[in-house]
Amino acid sequence: MRTSSMAYGIVASLRASITDGAFELGEPLSEDALAEVFSVSRTPVREALKALQNEGIVEIVPKSGTFVFDPSPEQVLELCGFRFRLESWAMEDALRTAAPHTGAALVDVMAEMESAISREDRAAYNRLDARFHAVAFEVGGNRYLAEAYGAISTQVSALRAHLSTWKSDAVAVSMREHAQIVDLVRAADAPGVARVLTQHIDQAGQTYVRALADREKQRNLSKRTRLREKLGGYLTNTA
Repeated sequence: MRTSSMAYGIVASLRASITDGAFELGEPLSEDALAEVFSVSRTPVREALKALQNEGIVEIVPKSGTFVFDPSPEQVLELCGFRFRLESWAMEDALRTAAPHTGAALVDVMAEMESAISREDRAAYNRLDARFHAVAFEVGGNRYLAEAYGAISTQVSALRAHLSTWKSDAVAVSMREHAQIVDLVRAADAPGVARVLTQHIDQAGQTYVRALADREKQRNLSKRTRLREKLGGYLTNTA
């Protein structure tokens, strides 16, 4: 179903806010509240949420509501595995058809990433990171690979925003791997690119899984804290 122009604007705003980390994973999205904020009826809001569900970044649960997606560790690792396969195939195509242009485009994006790091602009860095990994699909020219990557790229961006770390050592490692990819692309070394991509994406996946585990621990602690607050003076010694 084609998205209406009104719903398209809502889709763009919600997509950007989710992939920039403004909404938490699993956070409920109220149709009524969104309709009020966007000054529209619920119809284009519903249309927008269905479009975002097709992109995999919201989940519509009948009789419960709509929520920002909240993947399991298994889903995260599956997504990373699929992402690696698509990126490695796209890089092969890009190196075969336009290696110099691919390398130049990657260098340009890396320069902007360095600038974002110096400004401590995490949201900009994440968006540029996504652009870096999209270069091969743009240059390689395989429309089916590009469409397949497009189907998961929003989820990948959301995971990057919500679950990656902004610690200086982690960012330094990531940038070093990006630089290695650039050097290998310039050398037209497809196996070398695949090797570094494997390491790079696997490390990202493990970081995301650890972050999910930390979030779950914090949720459980918060639940116990709220329970103690509610019981308050009603607690008795049952020993």
